[in-house]
Amino acid sequence: MTDPTFFGAYQVVRLRGSGGVADGVRCYHPGRVTRVAVKVLHPHLARMPDICERFLHEAQVLWRADSDRVIQVTHVDQLPDARPYFVMRHADRGPLNEVLAERRARTGALPSLPETVGLVVDLIDCLAVLRDRNLVHRDLKPSNVLVTEPDGKPVPKIIDFGVA
Repeated sequence: MTDPTFFGAYQVVRLRGSGGVADGVRCYHPGRVTRVAVKVLHPHLARMPDICERFLHEAQVLWRADSDRVIQVTHVDQLPDARPYFVMRHADRGPLNEVLAERRARTGALPSLPETVGLVVDLIDCLAVLRDRNLVHRDLKPSNVLVTEPDGKPVPKIIDFGVA
């Protein structure tokens, strides 16, 4: 089995990361020049109905969250080999742990106290959105928080609801 070069209309750019259940793939839509992230179940797990069900449950949880504080799912489908995948909006800066490590490597320092407090307040707002929708993340950590910078200010977005 070869790795896919497309997920529907989205062309693969590169593997972004790999976890215990799925791979994260950076893709783009050639006609719209839109960047997205795709989460695809590992091939050996696609034959296990309970794993597939939990994987698709994660996409449903993200869809149900329906907030700009949570990474948004735009499409759910499956590959010809029956592996389910879902398409999410792209976060331009990447995971919080990588953003902080890159900043420390570049400047030798972590964010200032006001920046840190702002980020923590934004994360609390994210968690409040989840609470209001009766969702509990259960695996919140820096690698499960993506950072975007739409206006030059870091904005966290929660991902990876596999155990929500």
